[in-house]
This record gives sequence, structure tokens and C-alpha cells, in this order.
Amino acid sequence: MNEVESGEVFLAEIDRTTDTFTLTIRGHQGVDELLTLALTEVLGQEHNVEIGALRFPLRVELGVALGAFPPDLRRVLLELNRIRNRFAHERSATFEGADAAQLVASLPDGIAQHLQTQLDISTEAATAFATVIVLVYLTMQRAITSRRDAQVEIALALDVARRRIASGRAPMTARAEELLKESRGRRATEGRL
Repeated sequence: MNEVESGEVFLAEIDRTTDTFTLTIRGHQGVDELLTLALTEVLGQEHNVEIGALRFPLRVELGVALGAFPPDLRRVLLELNRIRNRFAHERSATFEGADAAQLVASLPDGIAQHLQTQLDISTEAATAFATVIVLVYLTMQRAITSRRDAQVEIALALDVARRRIASGRAPMTARAEELLKESRGRRATEGRL
């Protein structure tokens, strides 16, 4: 199953789940997987960091610092982790209106306000919870896709530059030579571009 298919399966599972324990554990798991993927994408395949071994909050901070996803997701990611930890360690944990209000408030302002007008958070806590998980998941997916798209655009631009230089239509600057060498090195190690 590829990333898109697994994402669709995850989102469908979240959509049909009303049990807050399952939402908490599965929702955190799905977001956690994307967080790890986003960091791997930013660091590249040759990194020496065992990302999965890092604690979730540290991975969030690292992701923000490296620009792996929008920084305004920081608060909601940490709040999802706090809720997950509560459910994992407290046998009597529940998720009620006040919890949902706090989770929604951790979203970026415009999104939080919109969600507050669409749901009665005090009575639809599980729906609000599932909605936040889906919003975060889709936003992180989009960040990963955008990064990949940018890498493709850069590769295409470098290819055009290489062809122009090879045909003698563009002078080779020191920086262009450097980028060309880096690109050749990446192609050799990654087997792509």
C-alpha cells in the first residue's frame, strides 16, 4: 500500500471512529508517522538520526526548526501528544467538551474560530477531536507534498541549466558549477533526478 492509499485508509478509520480512546491512539499514531516522514524528507535519506527514537515533542520542535511543516501546527501537535499521554497512562481518562475546547483552541487562530462556529464543541467532543486529527493530518500531508514538489521543480531547473551550459548558451558561474556538482553527487547517491 502506498502513502496515498494508507492515508485514505487512516482518514476513513478516523471518520468512522467515535470512541475517544481509539481516536486518541490511532489519531496520534497517524500524525506521528507523518511527523517522522516529514522529518525524514527534510533531513534526506542520508541522515544519521534515528528519528523514531526521538520523543514526540522533540520531533515537533525539530520539525518546526527545520521547516518540515507549518510552525503554527506546533501547539496542536503538542496538545494531541498531551491527550495521547493522558489516555495511555490514566485508566479513567475521558475526552469531554472542555478537552475538545482546549484542543480546538490549540489550532491556528482562523481555523480554531471557524471550527468553533461549525460545531457545538461542548456536546460534540468526539467529532471535534476527529476533525482536528484530520485537519492536522491533511496539513502535514500537504507540507510533505509541497516539499517534494519543490524538489522536483529544483531538479527541473537544474536540468535546464545543465542543458543551457552544455550547449554554450549560458556562462558557467562558480555557484552554477557548485550546484551542478551537488546535483551530480545527489543523483549518484539517490539514483534519481
